[in-house]
Amino acid sequence: MADEEISEGVNVSIEGGTGAPNQNYPSEIQPRSGASVVYLYNSTAEAAVKFANTNFRTVYFAFGFEGIARGQDRNRIMGNVLEWLLGNQTTGDNLPPVVSPGNDVVVTEGEVAILRGTASDPDGLVALYEWDFTDDGTYDWSNASTGVAQHVYDTAGNYTARFRATDNIGDFSTATISVEVRPKP
Repeated sequence: MADEEISEGVNVSIEGGTGAPNQNYPSEIQPRSGASVVYLYNSTAEAAVKFANTNFRTVYFAFGFEGIARGQDRNRIMGNVLEWLLGNQTTGDNLPPVVSPGNDVVVTEGEVAILRGTASDPDGLVALYEWDFTDDGTYDWSNASTGVAQHVYDTAGNYTARFRATDNIGDFSTATISVEVRPKP
């Protein structure tokens, strides 16, 4: 069973997608005593482990992190790793990020819509920026360094796009904008 604190239910593939095509075969890890498994290959072989004692924390992947197939998975996992490595660095209650989803957008169907979300964290770092382009509950885009995203809406209509920013402790804030997609002339 993989540790959910870092993997958080994200199934990882190291083949295809936008990942680097340099992971020709998986290496396995034999974790030392006290380490816990973060990811498994096909639910059987150890692919990543974490270890902590009173002096340090470490996370080790048996594959190149850049080989993870989906960018949003790389970003989410890196945020989770950083959160675990840093631990709770705050004293008292953590404050969630302050978000601004930017201005409402008007675009013609098939053209690129640019969504300009920004965020700051009053007592830490913003670790992850995400957009749910249709407010259906699934975040379609994520990035660890910017909230500016591009998306093509193929069908005319009115949409709500939800922006979410997550801090290094795991707290998040959301806000929405309206996207009007006009039919092609």
